Order: sequence, then C-alpha cells, then structure tokens
Amino acid sequence: MRTVMALLVLALGIGVSACGGSSEGPVGEAPIVTPTSTSGAPTSTDEARGRDGRKNVSCAARGITTPPFKEGACVQRGTRYVVANGRSVLRLRTLSAAIAGLTVSETIPGHEGEATPQGVFVFIRLNVMNLTDKPQRFQPGQTRLALRDQPYDERVDVETDMHPSALGSKRRVIQPDELVQGEVVFDVPLEAVERVSSEGMLYVVNFGGASGGRPEFGQIRIYHP
Repeated sequence: MRTVMALLVLALGIGVSACGGSSEGPVGEAPIVTPTSTSGAPTSTDEARGRDGRKNVSCAARGITTPPFKEGACVQRGTRYVVANGRSVLRLRTLSAAIAGLTVSETIPGHEGEATPQGVFVFIRLNVMNLTDKPQRFQPGQTRLALRDQPYDERVDVETDMHPSALGSKRRVIQPDELVQGEVVFDVPLEAVERVSSEGMLYVVNFGGASGGRPEFGQIRIYHP
C-alpha cells in the first residue's frame, strides 16, 4: 500500500494542475450518474500512440489540459495519464473504473460503532473490472480525491474496519474480467463538500501500482467540463 500511496502523491504533485484539475480547466456542476458511455476510454492503439497517431503526445497537444478539454491518454513530464469524465469509463493497463454514485454522510451506514469524520464522509461508488489475466486485489489507498490543489487520502481505517461495502475492506480477490462494485471513503471539510461535484477529481492507480515499470495514473473528472 505504501507504493500505491507514493505513486498517488507523485500523481498529485505532477498532475492536478496538469490534467484538467486547475484553473486551466472549466468547472461546472454535474450530477454523478451511472456511466452509460465508454467514449474517451483509450484502446490499446490509443495507449501506444494517442488518437492522432503520434507517440507520447503531451496533454496540452491532445487538448486534455487545454480547450476542448478532451478525455483520453497523454504524457505530462514523462508520466502517462489517462483522463475520463464522470460519465465515462476510465481504462488503465490493469483495470477499468467508472463512478457509479456519490453520497455524503456524517456516519457509516449500517455500522453501530463510532466513526466520526473531521468534516463529512464522502462515499464514491466505483465499478471496477480486472483487465489482467490474473486475480487481483483492490488495495485500500488505491485512489485519492483532489479538489483543485487540495488532496484527500482515503479513510483507510474506516474502509478496512467499519465499511463492508468498501472496495478494499476485505481485500477480496477480483478475478480476470470480473466486474465488482464498491466504495472508497474520504473525509472532506464541510465547507468544501459542495465542491466535490463541481471540481473534484478522483485519481486511480493500477493494480500493483506501476505497470511494466512505467507509472500510469488514471484521473476521473467528477465534474463534466
């Protein structure tokens, strides 16, 4: 899990302002709905060359951090990013992920014990598919939420000890081509929670962290530019 967290710190250090999460990108209210489109999910050819046929296309040249703020794969400072909007499917080398819902609560649903957030809990429900040919585990801490340049780590203690619906709660095995649904939990200040739907970004790391020795970061824009 430390490797995953280190990669996410790196992603946020490079990519929040680089991939549609800063003042470079438009911000607008958008409801979180069950994804119905895979537009913007790169194919294997896209991953190798980018959709315009060039290798290692920069995020600015692809129009991902500049108008028209597209979805897709790009390279920023030598690191590969795949960016999707909240209604689309994010496809990385080892997994696909899509936002299926978002709820806010001051308590953990169905839990009798005490789990008090510093602000409020934000539950992001994800559909995750294993794209590899081996069983995989979704690790606690495999995602990170960012509002502009402010990152929020998963509440791993809540996920592992108190929330059975969390993707990483029991570290269940996800079989090849299996689609599972679960939640990741964040603790967001009350005064910032309304910004989740208007400027939030969810970072996702591959199973096992880096894939093939090359870092790759997924970013889902919770808002729709």
